Amino acid sequence: MEEAFNNGLDQIKRDLGVQTDQELFLLINNPHINHPLIVQLREMMKYMKVVESNGI
Repeated sequence: MEEAFNNGLDQIKRDLGVQTDQELFLLINNPHINHPLIVQLREMMKYMKVVESNGI
């Protein structure tokens, strides 16, 4: 499962033209970036925080 997740992140980074996870997170945290992939990642991160905080 983790390998598939990492492969997905690698593909997203390639699509966005970034090299590192740090660059990707800088894009995610920049409210002025409205690229569809970035918007989807923000939504997924919100969901992950809710799941984590509820102990699911």
